[in-house]
Amino acid sequence: MGFLRNVKRTKKIAAAICILVTLVLSYLLYASEYHYALDDDDLSGAITEFILPFHPSFEAYVLETESVGGTLIATYKDLTTADNYGVAEFKKGWNNKYRIVQTQSQVSEYSSVVQFYPLEIRNKRYYAVNGYNLPSEVGFYGPVYTDYSDYGVKDNQEIKAPLFAVKNSQFLDVYLEEDLDEQALGDIPEAAYRYMLSSTSLYDTSGIDITEKYKNATESTRVNSGAGKAELLLLYIYIAVIMAFGILLTRYFLTEKVED
Repeated sequence: MGFLRNVKRTKKIAAAICILVTLVLSYLLYASEYHYALDDDDLSGAITEFILPFHPSFEAYVLETESVGGTLIATYKDLTTADNYGVAEFKKGWNNKYRIVQTQSQVSEYSSVVQFYPLEIRNKRYYAVNGYNLPSEVGFYGPVYTDYSDYGVKDNQEIKAPLFAVKNSQFLDVYLEEDLDEQALGDIPEAAYRYMLSSTSLYDTSGIDITEKYKNATESTRVNSGAGKAELLLLYIYIAVIMAFGILLTRYFLTEKVED
C-alpha cells in the first residue's frame, strides 16, 4: 500500500466516497428485492401486493410459516373471498430479509380445511399442508391418491395413505414428496401406476372418515391460481455493473500520482 503515499489527500477522500457510494447503491438495489421482514403483517402485505395484479379483490392473511432449505413457506387465507386459501414461498437474502417468489391459491370445498400444495425446494419436491379451522372431533387427516393407470374406467381407484395426527386446529406440515408417495403406494411398483394426489380425507379420533360432514352447503367461487416471479439474473447484472464502475473509478483516483 506504499503507493498511496503518492496520492493526493483529496483523491483518497474521493476514492473512499466512491467506495461508499458503490456499496450503498449495490445494497439498495439488492434490498429492493429482499425487503420483507419475518413478520406476519409484512408477509401478508407481500402476498397481497404480489397477487393483486391477477386478482384485484384480494387480501392475504398469513396463518402459519415454516422454513425449509432456506425457503420460507407461508400459508394464508384470502379475507375478501370465502374459502380461498393458499401457500407462498419466500427466499431469504444475506441482509436477513425476504423476497416473494411464488404463490398458489385454491378454494376449499370444506369448512374444515386441509390442502396439499406441491413445492420444489433446492431440486427436491415437497408437499406443504395447510390446515385451518379443524374442530376437536377431527383427529387425523390423510392424502388421497387417484390411480389413472386403467384408462376408460369411469371410477378410478382411490389409494389412501396412512393417517397423520391433527395436533392443532391450525397448522402447516411439510413432507418430502417421495416419502409421502412411498407411504401411500407401499411396495406396489411405481410403473404400475399413473397416480396423483387428488384430495384429502378427514377422520375422527377413531379413524372413521368424516370428510363429507364438513362439506360446504354452497359451492364457493373458484379462484384457483398460481403466480411466480422470475430469477434475479438482471438484478445481479445491475449490481455487477455498479460494482465494476465503482472499482474503475476508485482505481482512477488511487493511481493518479501527485505531480512533482
